[in-house]
Amino acid sequence: MTIVVELADTFPRQMKGLMFRENLPDNMGMLFIFDNDGFHSVWMMNMMIPLDVIWLDSEAKVVDIARNIQPCQGYCSEHKPSEKSRYFLEINSGFADKYGIRIGDQVQIID
Repeated sequence: MTIVVELADTFPRQMKGLMFRENLPDNMGMLFIFDNDGFHSVWMMNMMIPLDVIWLDSEAKVVDIARNIQPCQGYCSEHKPSEKSRYFLEINSGFADKYGIRIGDQVQIID
C-alpha cells in the first residue's frame, strides 16, 4: 500500500500537525521528521479524529505503534514510543490493524 503524506519537518509544522482536521482520507497521513533519534511524543490536543501513530527508526523500520489514540480536550497525555525513533506517521485509526502493520516491518519512504 502507498500512503501520500504531508511532511511535518519544521517545528511549527510539527506543533500544528493534524489539529482541527475534520477528516483524513484513507490513503493520507502526516510524516513527522526529526533531526535525531529520540522518544518523540504525540499528543492529541485540538484533534478532531482518532489516529494510529507508527514510530520509525532512522532506517524506517517500525519500532512502535499506538492504535486508536482519541482526541482530547483540556489535559492531554503524551504518547511516547518504547524505543527511540527518527520519524512517526499519523494515520487514521484502524489503519495499522487493517493493513497488518507490525513492529519490525520495513517502510519505504519515497521522495
